[in-house]
Amino acid sequence: MEEEKPDIVLINGTDQLEKFVQKGRLYALDDVIKQDKFDVEQILPATLETIKLKGEGKLYGLSPDFYSQALFYNKDLFEQYGIELPKNKMSWEDVINLAKRFPTDGQGDQRIYGFSTSYMREGVAYQYMSSIGTTLGLDYINPEQMKLTIQTDAWKKALQLTVDALKSGALYMPKNQNNDSNAPRMYEDYLKENLFAMGKVAMTIDGNYMMQTLQEAKDRLKDVKPVNWDIVTVPVDPQNPDFSNTVSVSNVFGINAQSANTRAAWEFIKYINSDEFARVMSKSSNSLMTRTAYSKERNGHNLEPFYLLKPNPDKSYKGYEKIPVGFYQPFSTLANQEIQAVIDGKKSADEALKTIQDKGQEQLLQAKQADDAQKQAQSKQK
Repeated sequence: MEEEKPDIVLINGTDQLEKFVQKGRLYALDDVIKQDKFDVEQILPATLETIKLKGEGKLYGLSPDFYSQALFYNKDLFEQYGIELPKNKMSWEDVINLAKRFPTDGQGDQRIYGFSTSYMREGVAYQYMSSIGTTLGLDYINPEQMKLTIQTDAWKKALQLTVDALKSGALYMPKNQNNDSNAPRMYEDYLKENLFAMGKVAMTIDGNYMMQTLQEAKDRLKDVKPVNWDIVTVPVDPQNPDFSNTVSVSNVFGINAQSANTRAAWEFIKYINSDEFARVMSKSSNSLMTRTAYSKERNGHNLEPFYLLKPNPDKSYKGYEKIPVGFYQPFSTLANQEIQAVIDGKKSADEALKTIQDKGQEQLLQAKQADDAQKQAQSKQK
């Protein structure tokens, strides 16, 4: 920003927005919004609140779109097995209990699953546990103190729920796949890996782009029956049912506080956050527009569940940039091994969590030392 002096800044995510605001890098838009009587009433309140929260109560930017996830479900499978349809704001227990009502005895192509997340590879047990824990507002690490915080009763509950769900056979667990990674793959092969798009899974959680995937499966895979799908909100924490960690604002357009062309910059930001822009984009893209007038429906599907929940103000990944990148993979492997040991009856939940806590703490410190050493070596080279 010092060198190029741009007039308009595209800010990736609200944490970056907060840093820019604290450094005085951005121009507050509240006065020009008032002066031009620019209509912000029709913009999704949750996105404006999120931007204001990071701007100490002021709007230092606007975002034309946002990201959200929903629980997609296969209406035909629910009807076939006489199971009531999912509802908005279910808990993880509710979702897992619904998943358990689907048969688990099918063989080969006849096998269906109650629930899966999309495009899963091996080692999904920890992904499931992490999703449940995150929904309940749990952290497994304190980045400021570089300490793991996973050995708690709340995480134990998330672990037990995961183990119970996986043991039931209702959740999809990928087998170790020895695919030749160099073999040429067609886009159709990628679509066929999505078990929900193939009609083999009753429920899945995914982002708004899943609608595009389902449309492409319908257009390209003529031998596969298109999925008759609908959506409800992602699972929520019953103690905090209006919020979700899966809603986020990432494309925030702001004006450089040093810009000499504030008016022209504002005209641009005004246009890409306008009613007209949202109307055009809602027809041609899979983005969820923050202008709610153009977002309630797409191809006969009600999109309200993407809009119902607010971004969780308590869930900020503050300080997570301090966690060494080299920590995550070994930790995920460790956690999967321990959860599997509980599933196999070789360990209790308490024993598994203790191992994840103790060994994970060692992994974290090793990754930190390796990271520090690398940074030191790089600074010497400079």
